[in-house]
Amino acid sequence: MKKKWQLKILALLIAVFLWFQQSLIRDYSQEINIPIEIVNIPNNFIIFSTTTNFLSFEVTARGFDLLLMKFKKKITYKIDAKNFKYWKNTVPISSKYLVIPKNIKLNKIKYFDKYQKIDIVLDKLIRAKKNIIPTFTDQNTSDFFRDKNIKLSPALVTVIGPKSIVKQISGIPTEKISISDFKKQTSLIKLVYLTPKIKIYPDQTYLKSDENIYQTKIFNNVKIKVPENFKDKIIPNFIIVKIKGKNDDIDKITVNDIDAIISKINKDSTAAEINVKINKNVEILEFTPRIVQVLK
Repeated sequence: MKKKWQLKILALLIAVFLWFQQSLIRDYSQEINIPIEIVNIPNNFIIFSTTTNFLSFEVTARGFDLLLMKFKKKITYKIDAKNFKYWKNTVPISSKYLVIPKNIKLNKIKYFDKYQKIDIVLDKLIRAKKNIIPTFTDQNTSDFFRDKNIKLSPALVTVIGPKSIVKQISGIPTEKISISDFKKQTSLIKLVYLTPKIKIYPDQTYLKSDENIYQTKIFNNVKIKVPENFKDKIIPNFIIVKIKGKNDDIDKITVNDIDAIISKINKDSTAAEINVKINKNVEILEFTPRIVQVLK
């Protein structure tokens, strides 16, 4: 009984194999969409538009060849644009543009699409600097952006694309900015592509406030200067000074640029008040101590 079932299964497998083999060698007709490929586009030009990106053909071939076309090797309709000119170029439909992979044999191919020609429009490829335009989720965020004097860094981007499009772009908008974006550590904001025909470099910007371009710096050993006729000793002789300024300015400050001087001595001459000055584009936030002891 068991042998009979095994023989039946074997016979079924052989039948399936023979059927599959016959299917692969038999001819079939099938409609396929063949993609248009445009090559050798002249330098400084870009495809602005084409009549269509696909053409429909009916092909007759063995099942094996159709299977190869479906899963591995594709037929393309290749147009050489080497001699194309600026703007409109017209190419008639012709089988000479078909690129059929090796090892694929077509018994018959018939074009039956509606197009009799293909119009390919080439535009000049240009690049231009464009302002980044911040956009906000609401008016409160816009007011916050203005009041805090928040900037975009970078504020300009390079736009690359067809001249007819790039020339009409006044600026590149950001994605909607919310107040929560200002609180993020990176404050990274992506830009919006107005059309897929252009490229933007870079395609993101950062939020930058005055707090980001200013820094503080502490000097621990600023020597107190005393008048020439002052003969007493003071304790301590040094003070600590904290200043704030723009990065470029504050990096140039040294301890010698800070003047700590005695401005006032109390009535019994046991203490003196200190004043601090600095002749640079920075702000003195605080200093300590403000009063020192005078020793007779």
